[in-house]
Amino acid sequence: MNNLSEREFAVHLSDAAASELEAFCRVHYDANRSVVAVRALRAFIDGELKDNPAMEMRFREIRARLRRAGHGHLRLVTSVETE
Repeated sequence: MNNLSEREFAVHLSDAAASELEAFCRVHYDANRSVVAVRALRAFIDGELKDNPAMEMRFREIRARLRRAGHGHLRLVTSVETE
């Protein structure tokens, strides 16, 4: 059963990635998995857009459209929450 709202999505990680996330959260004083994922996503996006002004402009346009449509906030969920 999928009980996710429009603002939630499931991210399925490989076992290796899930283990790395879990280990990092434990060593980082029980960091919140969602916070770690959001920070990693932000770093990845910023890095990809840094040297590509055309992609950055398109990204900002699409992001603005999504926010106007009410899709501005997403929440990382675990596979346990989607079962």
